[in-house]
Amino acid sequence: SLVQVDFVRVQSPKVQVLQGEERFNFDSLIDYILATYTSEEEQEEESEPSAWTISINNVSLEGGEVLYRDETIDQDWSLTALNVSTPSVELGEEPMVVALSTAINQEGALDGELNFNMGTLDFIFDGRLSNFNLADTYNYLTSTLNISALEGILSVDCSLKGNVDDVMAMNIEGNVLAKSMKISAKDGSNLFSAETIDLTAERLNLDEQLFAFRTIAVDNYATRFALFEDGTTNFDELFFSDPEISVESTAESVGDQMYDVKERVTVTTSEEEAPFEDVKFSVGTLRFRGGEVSYEDYTMHEPFTYALSNLSVDSKDFELMSKNRIVVRSRLPKQGDAMIQWEGSLTDFYNQSLLAMLSNVDMQAFSTYVEHFTAFPVESGNMTIRSQNVVTNGALSGVNQFGTYNFQVGDKDKSLDVEYKLPMKLGIYVLTDHNKHIDLDIPISGDINSPEFSLRKVIWRAVGNVLLKVAASPFQWMNPLKQETFQSIPIDILALGLDSEDYARIDAMAEAIKADTTLKVRLTPRVNYKRAVQKISDLNLKIAYYNATEGSQSGFLDMLDFARINDMKISGSAVRDFADSMLVARGIDPHGMTSHDKAKRLYGDMADEQLLRLFSQRNNIVSRYVAFQHKELPADAFALKDVTIESLKEYLGKDKYGVSLIIGDDEVDVDAPEKEEAEETVESEEAPETEEVVATEEQEIKE
Repeated sequence: SLVQVDFVRVQSPKVQVLQGEERFNFDSLIDYILATYTSEEEQEEESEPSAWTISINNVSLEGGEVLYRDETIDQDWSLTALNVSTPSVELGEEPMVVALSTAINQEGALDGELNFNMGTLDFIFDGRLSNFNLADTYNYLTSTLNISALEGILSVDCSLKGNVDDVMAMNIEGNVLAKSMKISAKDGSNLFSAETIDLTAERLNLDEQLFAFRTIAVDNYATRFALFEDGTTNFDELFFSDPEISVESTAESVGDQMYDVKERVTVTTSEEEAPFEDVKFSVGTLRFRGGEVSYEDYTMHEPFTYALSNLSVDSKDFELMSKNRIVVRSRLPKQGDAMIQWEGSLTDFYNQSLLAMLSNVDMQAFSTYVEHFTAFPVESGNMTIRSQNVVTNGALSGVNQFGTYNFQVGDKDKSLDVEYKLPMKLGIYVLTDHNKHIDLDIPISGDINSPEFSLRKVIWRAVGNVLLKVAASPFQWMNPLKQETFQSIPIDILALGLDSEDYARIDAMAEAIKADTTLKVRLTPRVNYKRAVQKISDLNLKIAYYNATEGSQSGFLDMLDFARINDMKISGSAVRDFADSMLVARGIDPHGMTSHDKAKRLYGDMADEQLLRLFSQRNNIVSRYVAFQHKELPADAFALKDVTIESLKEYLGKDKYGVSLIIGDDEVDVDAPEKEEAEETVESEEAPETEEVVATEEQEIKE
């Protein structure tokens, strides 16, 4: 049987569709037709396919208008200038071609061509959507996305190929271009915006979870990431089905300087399998250009904000489940630059590599961050970072090179209970060279498998450990010029003053204090008490012998006298016999004693008083010199510490003035590592006496 229609034309039809919660406005008409013209038996009966062949040719619909309103979401659509035409409609196996064009909500336009087979239900649609307002889709997104607005103009040029019975399995390819796109958060702030987003799809298939893009290009985009005090971010409420995240923290003291804070993060989600395990996502060329990214942290004592500009992201042959290489470049505030290269897979964070190169980073911009953890605000400084960190099977190892110029911190805010109690000012001063540079290599390591792992903690702990090592051994961290300036000053305990080289070193320290007004210096006398007592006792014995045999009646010894005393050997027979006579006179048997033992037995009880008097006079000489030569120094900027016999007895090293640097509340001793040597002895009876003395000093001992 054949039904053939040669011509069908519909002119300017108008259709209005209303959708409620459960029904359309035309549902009652359909119900009426079914009830009136079809019996229940006919409705339930599955009739055999008809042998009729129906052919309708030259079908057209011109100037149509469709008004659609979805009352459940308060959404209106209008299709105007609706034109549909086809050369023929075949209800058999022959495909038909339908041309379609319409205006969408007055501004947008859709036109395309549908190739459809009524028998197999296969279709191919090639179409173009232009000037479509994304705001018209907002009401459909509010059930999923917690946003206040969606803006942008969309254009699509695509090809769809599939079957009506399985629409999800259709293949999509083509180009999508969005202009002036903006997504606003519920509070009206910008979540993401872009001047253009250009996507070229090579093949998209929802059924296969295949998303293959030839290019994804985003230009002049902007976004904001904010971290709040409760641990949430401004993106957490974007989706209504966020996973639950809980954080447990514990603190353990490490010594009395630092604290090890551990965080355990628990994520609860309805996903039972990896969400991307079956997704095949690839991009031939991924390119972001002209990004403006604002980072805001509200978890600290003061809000921290940092802006990245001209941020670009590049990747070639990106695949979600494979190892990828992504390069990020950005301009930083005050003409800084950053380049970060990441290699790894988004599905395997236990094996990855991160290379970072940052130049001319303004350190003052991080003042809030540094002050929050150390209590010291940053006043100035630029920083350069070269960093390579690799994670292999969860084990992190990395080398980080930090270089700073003119890095300075302000006074410590003692009201802050900070996590890391570090000698920041002292550490910075020690590490800074004469060109105002600091150069450090800081290795880091950790196990990201550990629930307590935190990259922020790892980095701060590494920096903190360096500063504590600096405070423990400042000399070895100093540049050669500071080592020369602040090295200890050798002391000859039998010499009252210092030589010209030592005065020059005091001058250098004074100039260093003038250059940095936050710095103070303290000199502390340190002597090997055992050796000092022996030297003074030996000298007393030789002076007593000289006075008894060759001294003048006045009792005053001049330089010639002391030159002769210097030439004496305490082991000489004459001196030895003199000592024996004095010991016998005191009822002491000298048998078996060395010459040094005899001297100490005779004069050792005088040594403590003489030693303290010598250091007091030496300190006065140095103080008077500094006060005269460096009048502009504050009184407490260059100090000398008085000694006690108890403090001297605790020291076993070389005789010297030890140097301490003081900045603020922090003080550190600066000492070059002493080479291991055999303990100096004065017991050898054969060793010649080598004490170099001056008349004034020897006279003091005599008196």
